[in-house]
Amino acid sequence: MALREVEAEAGEPLKPREAKHRPANPRVAGSFQYSAEFRKRSKKLLRGMEHFPNYSKYLEDELGGPNSRLMHFIQYLIPEIEYRCGPLADKSVLDFGCGPGPSTAALAMNCRSVAGYDIDPELVDVCRMRLKEHGLESTVRLYCAPNLEDVKDRIGPVDLILLSGVIEHIPLTERGLRRRLIRTLFGMLKPGGSLYIYDTPNRAWPIDFHTTGLLGIPWTKPGSPSAYARAVRAGRYGDSPRYTPGPRGMEQCGAWGATYWEILGYLKGESFRVDNTRAGGNKHIDYLGGSRRFRLARYPFDFFVGLLARPLRIPITAFYPFLDNLVITKTGAMKRTVKVEGSRAGSSSSSPSLVTVR
Repeated sequence: MALREVEAEAGEPLKPREAKHRPANPRVAGSFQYSAEFRKRSKKLLRGMEHFPNYSKYLEDELGGPNSRLMHFIQYLIPEIEYRCGPLADKSVLDFGCGPGPSTAALAMNCRSVAGYDIDPELVDVCRMRLKEHGLESTVRLYCAPNLEDVKDRIGPVDLILLSGVIEHIPLTERGLRRRLIRTLFGMLKPGGSLYIYDTPNRAWPIDFHTTGLLGIPWTKPGSPSAYARAVRAGRYGDSPRYTPGPRGMEQCGAWGATYWEILGYLKGESFRVDNTRAGGNKHIDYLGGSRRFRLARYPFDFFVGLLARPLRIPITAFYPFLDNLVITKTGAMKRTVKVEGSRAGSSSSSPSLVTVR
């Protein structure tokens, strides 16, 4: 059944089908063998990106080998989430920007209820295919729509929203888009629910670790034509069919990342706490995406950064190359909109009014 055959309307959840068998548990095996068709589809997602400096890593990430994102999420991220947010078994979770689904599959192995959302039908189709190969498609609701507002009520209030490698792909040049999305997602949380931000390049660092590997790119204006031209000349970027041609495409690819203070600014006026700033909030955590290459450097860096960050109640991750394991928890009541019959005070209108209440 193709993706579009199960989407009667934009934003309708993809109808799950029962799996005929449940393959070997990757948590036990340490890897997962996907079908040849899935590997072919995953490679197709990267068409036009063969010249990217991280192409081989991108491809490895999408499959089920020991160093894939699937195994990283299962072995590292899921325990990290549970350490910070409690057991997942009784939680409802939204994987926002689920893409081809490695994080969605890892969540589905552990959570009571999982929803996945992405704007790209091709990515959602691959995610659905991945879930089927794991025998997990009956446990996940997938949504594909160009606008989150179209499906947020169908997804419903949730306990946790994972944003793994997502924020950097939302163009800053599309004015106000990041702010609207972050605030909409925050509004979908139940009281006490959390936004869990992971694997987002930190624009406070001068090196673009994510896309081009070039020094200075993150400190240029997002979508900068000169930064784009420099990356192309250096052979570190080229237009891909998956992204808009030109500088906008390099921005969509994630070259400009985000900062901790930027994200907090989007939530101005909301009631929340940053769990990383609480006592013990920086323990049992690796702010480098679990990368083995940097673990020896991590500890002295943690110490010296901590001398500055802890007294100021700033998460250590705010100073690292990537924003990892940043947890923002909702402390206020949910807002909801109700219809009130009759006129409002000071109004001559007798038509129903929409009022936001807590």
